[in-house]
Amino acid sequence: MSPNESGAEAGSLAFSGSALTLVDVTKRFGNVKALDQVSLDIPKRSFVSLLGPSGCGKSTLLALMAGLESPSSGSVMVHGRELRGANSAAGMVFQKDLLLGWKTALENILFQFEIRGLPSAPHVERAHSLLTLVGLEAFANSYPHELSGGMRQRVALCRALVHEPELLLMDEPFGALDAITREKVAIDLESITANSEKTVVFVTHSLEEAVFLGDVVLVLSARPGRIAARIDVDVPRPRREWPRGVSVFTPYIDQAFAALQQAGAYDHVEA
Repeated sequence: MSPNESGAEAGSLAFSGSALTLVDVTKRFGNVKALDQVSLDIPKRSFVSLLGPSGCGKSTLLALMAGLESPSSGSVMVHGRELRGANSAAGMVFQKDLLLGWKTALENILFQFEIRGLPSAPHVERAHSLLTLVGLEAFANSYPHELSGGMRQRVALCRALVHEPELLLMDEPFGALDAITREKVAIDLESITANSEKTVVFVTHSLEEAVFLGDVVLVLSARPGRIAARIDVDVPRPRREWPRGVSVFTPYIDQAFAALQQAGAYDHVEA
């Protein structure tokens, strides 16, 4: 995973093989260049946090990894093959939970198979186990309007995981939650992914969230987005303490803040 501009040097984190590779990817929308020659390698079983100024192309980068957008130039490679169309190895979680109001929590999770034209019955047990993992087993038959925002987002996470994707793409999934709920759901996510085989790419605007969850934090420059810096977070898992005031996380948060400053994240913020 090499930055295409100067940034933090690669650390000693060791992962086996690549889950996804981008080679000189540029993305334009009309006359607007959203991303410019982005090259990076996402190792298998890593958790990669993406930070950057608003409008720098973080969500576009995720859409390219999911196969929801195609690069204007360059290539996205999965298992050594160029991605053309939807990435079947990926699960997606968005900022809005997108739950269906007429389906229960369990039915919303199993909808993952319905939209793929697959039978859901063989996966009911796994859906229940995921609900148990996030503390929602008692709400399996509840409808979205009966759930809090944090609970709904946990259901959306279960839906993204139920078909056991190799790659989990998350686009500011906790952005609409209040601060306390956000921290609780992030800790749930850390617990779920810490010992799994999943590769996760996570877009956020929160320095603490990026560092707490990530093995690697990538900072994008202002538009057009380029990889401006890489920070390896050498903190053992499991991580159960939120970074606020925890000294082991402080150097990485400071590095991320400095990288965001250099990337132009605060250029238009008035004192």
